[in-house]
Amino acid sequence: MQYSAVILAGGKGARAGGYKPLWPLGGQVVIDWVVQSALTVCSNIRIVGGFYFESLQDHVEATHGHVMLLRNETPDRGMFSSVCVGLANLDGPVFIHPADIPGADGGVYRVMAAEFEQHAKAAAHSQVQVIRPLFNGRPGHPILLAPSAIQVVQQADPTTTLRDVLVSLHKVDVPVKNRWILKDMNTKAQYEHLKRHFGL
Repeated sequence: MQYSAVILAGGKGARAGGYKPLWPLGGQVVIDWVVQSALTVCSNIRIVGGFYFESLQDHVEATHGHVMLLRNETPDRGMFSSVCVGLANLDGPVFIHPADIPGADGGVYRVMAAEFEQHAKAAAHSQVQVIRPLFNGRPGHPILLAPSAIQVVQQADPTTTLRDVLVSLHKVDVPVKNRWILKDMNTKAQYEHLKRHFGL
């Protein structure tokens, strides 16, 4: 089965004090870790940029020539606008992965893909639309959207949020052992915490 990944890297990073996807992390930058994780199971990867697009473009072109970079012309409208840009002309299954959660590794992708394929084999009995990784009872990222969920997202009010769109969809939560699915970098302190996880 072929999977795609949409990596969300369009934010301004106002709370964190800078553009997080290009912060250094373990001899690379943050977004490199996310791309490498997605490559575990995804043959088609899209990064959606917005603010600081030119800086992101320079890095992606130099480091990830196999990755498609898309521009969100209205990043001030929030993350959902980047989701919609990334999902255009895709029919799934698609992982959605915010760029500021680099600790969600390839093992998480493999577990989620295996779960999706198990449900796909029993399609007559299962209409799963969203798969989420779960650590200690809490859902994290990335999430995996089935084609039917992508259609719902694409038809949603552009002023809404992805969380609100997914509320009514049939979700399956998959336990994983990686607590970093819950850890984003909204502050410099959280970034420093992640650096310690990567042994820096």
